[in-house]
Amino acid sequence: LRRHGAPIAYAETYDPASVLLTDVWDAEPGDVGMHLLVAPPPAPGSSDGGRVHGLTSAVMRAVVEHCRDALDARRVVVEPDVRNTAVQRKNAEVGFRALRVVDVDGKRALLSVLDTARIGVAGDDGPAAHLRPEHLEPAERHLVAKAIAEFTHERLIRPRPDGEEWALDAGDSTYRFRARVHALEHWSLDESSLTRTRGGRPAPLDAQELVLALHDALGIPDELLGTYLEEIASTLASAAAKHRRGGPSAAQLARGRTDGDVAASFQDAEAAMTEGHPAFVAANGRIGFGLDEYRAYAPESGGRFRSRGR
Repeated sequence: LRRHGAPIAYAETYDPASVLLTDVWDAEPGDVGMHLLVAPPPAPGSSDGGRVHGLTSAVMRAVVEHCRDALDARRVVVEPDVRNTAVQRKNAEVGFRALRVVDVDGKRALLSVLDTARIGVAGDDGPAAHLRPEHLEPAERHLVAKAIAEFTHERLIRPRPDGEEWALDAGDSTYRFRARVHALEHWSLDESSLTRTRGGRPAPLDAQELVLALHDALGIPDELLGTYLEEIASTLASAAAKHRRGGPSAAQLARGRTDGDVAASFQDAEAAMTEGHPAFVAANGRIGFGLDEYRAYAPESGGRFRSRGR
């Protein structure tokens, strides 16, 4: 990029599915990786006119708009050094949201992503960013589907046939879904088909409301219901946080790291797990952890810390 004929920035793009991020990012069609170097400002009184306020921000925006308009990028991925807080601020300014710290090309990097439909929109990096609807709704859908499948397998509830689907009445709500019934009453629900109606009208999926409606059938004593609902809430929060953070795919994990680091591959797999117990509904919450503790110590956060003996 040039200004008045003089170079002011250098930008390069790459395919994150095949270069640099192959161990840490589950790339999708439309993902573009990007690097940007901006020249230092000219000295005061130089022929270039000196420092131009906002130039770096303008260059950053121009580059991501180029990725969107010329390269048809749906998402732009960057991996600045975790210590480079100045670059991280510029990334956040244009709309990048920080996902997690990863090891990339010999450095600790802050993996960050920008949805090109939200260029210039402030990122969702607040303390409860993982509870935004785009992250919480998939978590609710998955947990409601898992709950129906597991409670049915345990013969605690009994969905009824409803045409080519199944239906479950729970309190004032009816859940409909497609499913395959396997041997030994194991159920595989099609999560995308799952709907809920209340009084004949669509209603959002809510795992805690499902448990409340079924708690008599589930045999949960009143004095323990609050504790179980807290566990469900914690499981949902953990699932939403993992959805927001993203991670390598199962195929990437099975392949192992390209650098052959077996120990790191094990840690990558543990941090990338998205499920707790395969059957328990309240399975992977972190009761007792605040947000700071969760981000620092939960295995799925992938953070580093040094234990200290006493």
